[in-house]
Amino acid sequence: MSEAARIAVITAPSGTMHVSGFLEILAALPEVAQVALVTEGADDVAALAESQLGDRLVGIFPNADALLAGFQPDLSIVSLEPRTAPGAIAACLRAGSHVLAEKPACLQWQEFAELADLAEKQQRNVGLAFAARGFPFLRDARSLVANGTLGTLYGVDTYFIADQTRVQQAEWQASWFSQKAHAGGGHLMWLGIHYVDLLHHLTGQRIVEVGGLTAVVGGAPIDTEDAAVAVLRFADGMVGTLTSAYYLDRNKQSHLHLWGSHGWLRGRPNDWESLEWYSTHPAERSAPCRTIRYDSITGDTMSTYYGLVRSSVHGALGLAAHPVLTEEALHVLKVVHAIYRAAETGQTQRVE
Repeated sequence: MSEAARIAVITAPSGTMHVSGFLEILAALPEVAQVALVTEGADDVAALAESQLGDRLVGIFPNADALLAGFQPDLSIVSLEPRTAPGAIAACLRAGSHVLAEKPACLQWQEFAELADLAEKQQRNVGLAFAARGFPFLRDARSLVANGTLGTLYGVDTYFIADQTRVQQAEWQASWFSQKAHAGGGHLMWLGIHYVDLLHHLTGQRIVEVGGLTAVVGGAPIDTEDAAVAVLRFADGMVGTLTSAYYLDRNKQSHLHLWGSHGWLRGRPNDWESLEWYSTHPAERSAPCRTIRYDSITGDTMSTYYGLVRSSVHGALGLAAHPVLTEEALHVLKVVHAIYRAAETGQTQRVE
C-alpha cells in the first residue's frame, strides 16, 4: 500500500473534543498526504485546519456522505457526540476506510457491535481513542507484568478523578455530557472508560464480571452520573476495584496499585511522575524495590495522542498493527454498560 495517507476528519460543533490536537498531529506527520474535513459549521475548527494543514487540506465538506463521495480516506477520525457517531462511522466503513473514533462512539454497546460486524465484513478496523495506552507508566508497568516480575496477578485498585467544578456549571449541565440520551453515561463513559481499557491492556486479561454503584454526589440537575464505583473480576481470577468520578475543584488525580504472587507495583498513571515496584522474583533479587521517575513537565497528554494517531495511520496503510483493535474497543464498552446494569439492578453482571 501507499505510504502517503489520505485522512478524513469528521466532527461537528458539539463534538470537537481533541480535534485541534488531531489536526496538529496530522499536520506534523510525514505519512499524511491529504486531509479532508467535515465540520458541520464548526468554523473555528475549519479555520484552524486551514492554518495548520496548508496544502494538505483538500476540502471541507458539508457532511460525511459528500466527503466520501469526493474523497477516499485510508483512515477517518470521527469525533462526534455518541448519539450521532454510529451513522458517520458506518458510512466511513462502507466507503472502505478504517476508523479511529472518539470514545464512546455510541449510546449502547450493541450499536458498536453492529459497527464491528460491518468492519469485519469490510475488512476494516474501528478503534476508539484510548490514548492512555501511551502513558509511559502503562508501557513500563505492562512490561513488568508480561515479564512475570509480579507473578500471578491477584488484585488491582485504581481510580481516575476529575473536577466537580465543571459539573456545577450551567453550560456543562446543558451540554450533551450531562444527558444520558446524548452521552450514554457520565464520568465512567467519558473518562473512566480509559481506565477500563488501561486495565485490560496492562494485565492482558479481560474483565468478565462486575458489580457497581453510580450516583450524582454533587447534587447537580443531571441524569448522567458524576461518580461510579465498580468491583471487577478478570478472566484469570484476579479481582479489583475502579472509582471513576468528578470529585475535585480542579485538575485530575489518578492511582493504580497492582498486586501479584511475586510483589506489587503502584503509581499515578495520569500524573507522569513515577512507577514503583517490589518483586521477590529471582531476577529482581539484587534490587527488589525499584522506581522509574518520569518528567512530569514534558509529559503532556498530546504526546499520547500523537502516538495513537501515528499508529492508526500506520495501521490504515498496512505498515503496522492497529493500536486499538475493534474487538478490544467493543469489550471495553460491554464492561462499562455491564457496570451500569449492575448499578441499576443491584446485582453483579456477567460481561457479555
